[in-house]
Amino acid sequence: MSIRLHSHCSKRLGVPLSQMLSECFFQRMFETDCKETKSGKAKLNLSQEGLKAFLEFVYCLRIDTAKEDPKIALELLEFAHEKQISELEEGIKSIVVEKPDDWLSLNEGLQLFLFSLKLESQGYSDLKKKAVKAIKSKRLELKQSSVFQKLLESNPKCVTEFVCSCLEF
Repeated sequence: MSIRLHSHCSKRLGVPLSQMLSECFFQRMFETDCKETKSGKAKLNLSQEGLKAFLEFVYCLRIDTAKEDPKIALELLEFAHEKQISELEEGIKSIVVEKPDDWLSLNEGLQLFLFSLKLESQGYSDLKKKAVKAIKSKRLELKQSSVFQKLLESNPKCVTEFVCSCLEF
């Protein structure tokens, strides 16, 4: 059985989705015998704003919201990596790297650092560097950061990696 995915951006029905979607999570989901195929539903772990931004990408191939909101950019980055949507993942990576170092909040910088640390061998070293620069730009906030304090307590190896990265960059 052949399944053809379609988009309906700009009030045009039946426009084939980009090649990117035909090779990603959704295509595999509908072509295999998984629970999403049986139920006809796919659970997407996204906030409402993240879902809107993802749909904007799917239907219009735009990532404007992610360009403006670092929280949405990081949410889409993690989602795209998880669902293997490489075109979205690469687009978000480019956005984050090109933005000024202080674009990310301290917590967003920490989130990006943790995520990129896990994936450094998969082309995330530029994002790790960006995260370190973002955190350094907010260094005065580190002492008061509950997120950083929790990280110190729960993952000292990660903090050691962060300190080493600070010395490197």
